[in-house]
Amino acid sequence: GRPPASVAIAVDTAFAGASVVLVCPILIVELDAVLRRDKFRRYFPLEDVPEIIAWVLGASQMVEDPITIRAATRDTKDDYLVAFARSVDATIVTGDRDILDVRDDLRIDVLSAREYLLIARPR
Repeated sequence: GRPPASVAIAVDTAFAGASVVLVCPILIVELDAVLRRDKFRRYFPLEDVPEIIAWVLGASQMVEDPITIRAATRDTKDDYLVAFARSVDATIVTGDRDILDVRDDLRIDVLSAREYLLIARPR
């Protein structure tokens, strides 16, 4: 289905300057794969994915991939994201229940899109 409006607004708010958006190579590879899924064709054509990735890269700060990745969530594909946030002392903003449901155990800040929007202010 369609992502909640709060997710789209949170992404717009973060990239408008309310936060420093950090990415790492693993995250960019995952974003590229996710954006290529058929369910996103109703939002943009497949041919736009390289341009979207380029825009994200230009609007964010690239840092190194995490060195150590440990089990942290129900979905092991999300564990790198937790390791990444820990390695750069970042907050994860997500709608992913596999991360949100265990956030109290992760020893990092994790916010839903709605929670982020309550504290974020575009610059």
